[in-house]
Amino acid sequence: SFQLSFIATLIIIAGYPKLKSLLPERWGRSQVWWAQWLRDGLLVSLAAQLGTAPVLTATFYQVSWVAPLANLFLGPLVFLTTTLGVLTALTNPIFFGIARLFSATNALVLQGMIYLSTQFSNIPFALLPIAAPSYLAIAGYYTITLLLLWPPLGSTWKRVRPALAGAIIILLRWQNYNSSRPLEITILDVGQGDAIFIVCPNGKKI
Repeated sequence: SFQLSFIATLIIIAGYPKLKSLLPERWGRSQVWWAQWLRDGLLVSLAAQLGTAPVLTATFYQVSWVAPLANLFLGPLVFLTTTLGVLTALTNPIFFGIARLFSATNALVLQGMIYLSTQFSNIPFALLPIAAPSYLAIAGYYTITLLLLWPPLGSTWKRVRPALAGAIIILLRWQNYNSSRPLEITILDVGQGDAIFIVCPNGKKI
């Protein structure tokens, strides 16, 4: 949670303006309220998703492509439930009846969040299983992200930056194909017995 919070905040601050600049000028400058809500909500969530993807895959071995869309609806509810929680805590010592009303309202909001989360998670292939990346791959990912988000220092740097990012990707792929693979045996307790998954050095899976 520490990693996700700080990385998400940093990448939103650095990545949101960059993502917004990639939009057509008409969309990027629109002042219509629903267009702003849709644009800013998607871009902020997408920036956070891109920044935290290595941590999520390394920890949970999966990533959700529906998260930016789900956050459009869940984000405002998170703000609402936090506000109601604070109001409950502040009014409880003064008047329990009001605090109880805030708390009951908050329960409805939380039930709505759980319902929405369940519906989005039930979308086919909402969670994509991904093998945990190596530390080198994570370092390469964030290096590329830094290269793409770093403000241009001049026309030369602007031309060199994509080439550097491409070179890092090629090096990571080369390292992945040329690294020796150990024999891996994973034993899973499935309740009724054991499930054994074997990955041979040649890549064959049993």
